[in-house]
Amino acid sequence: MNHEIAYLHCDEHLKRSLKNEIDEVLSVVAGIEWQPIYKHVRAARPHQTSYNMRFKDEFKKLGWKTQPRLSDKLRLIGDFGKNRVFGEVQFGTSPTLYRDFYKFQYGHRHRLFDLGVLITPVNPNEFFPRRDDETGNSNMAEYKLALRYFRIIQISVPTMVIDLKADSPD
Repeated sequence: MNHEIAYLHCDEHLKRSLKNEIDEVLSVVAGIEWQPIYKHVRAARPHQTSYNMRFKDEFKKLGWKTQPRLSDKLRLIGDFGKNRVFGEVQFGTSPTLYRDFYKFQYGHRHRLFDLGVLITPVNPNEFFPRRDDETGNSNMAEYKLALRYFRIIQISVPTMVIDLKADSPD
């Protein structure tokens, strides 16, 4: 899948020390083909649910833990984690970005991981052009909004933000 990356509060030493994990995250992203209507075999609904399941399957194949817990008491659960990397695939509404950032802050502060990874579309209307329900793509989490939130909030959590782009038609 086409994508771009922004690193926030990440020095070169951190990126080198987690190079294998970062490369695996990027291989998962690159290995999933974008489709205007994506349906996973085990998903009841197309689009977001299907893509979430596909990401989960691909991370599992590489030995990543799915649904890693930062705190049972607070029910802070991510989408994938491995060797000091904790990640979220976000296709929800924009307020979920605050929750993801809180998870990143909590986990980093408690030394549960060294790098947070957020994967979200850069333009939800292009990424999910057709929806079966009436809600459409309004107020969906998206890359530019995530970067704005994460840069404005004055907490220095090392974060890798990956935007997902709909592939151009050939």
